[in-house]
Amino acid sequence: DEGLWVLGRGRADSLASPASDYLREFRPYGGRRIETPGQPARFAVPTFSGGVVVFDAAGRILRIHREDAGLASDDWILGMAPDRQGGLWLALMNGVVRLDLDARMTEFGAREGLLGTVYSVERHAGALYASTSIGVFRMV
Repeated sequence: DEGLWVLGRGRADSLASPASDYLREFRPYGGRRIETPGQPARFAVPTFSGGVVVFDAAGRILRIHREDAGLASDDWILGMAPDRQGGLWLALMNGVVRLDLDARMTEFGAREGLLGTVYSVERHAGALYASTSIGVFRMV
């Protein structure tokens, strides 16, 4: 519940980062270093009700996998194993899920100010518009 720490040279230093903030909110219960040839190391950490957060060595969040990746909000991730194709296999209470860590995906939600249930999304003149149950939102 204290976020990320960097261990080295006989000391431990707190790492102020978005991943630390996320891990304070959704407590972690494991972790795995992921090494893919030609890419910097990444880290995957399962959390209580926050899915799996993937971040780099600086603590920048690269991706958060939750229900969109086939994880139930109350599912336990019992094990994780990376593969050579950039995927991460998750052993769950009720099955197995493979996450493609290198797939391009961007998520916009309440954290970015998009509120309500999204009904439609359109691009127009360099902006992304989303109509929701609350109103219409524009992201440039």
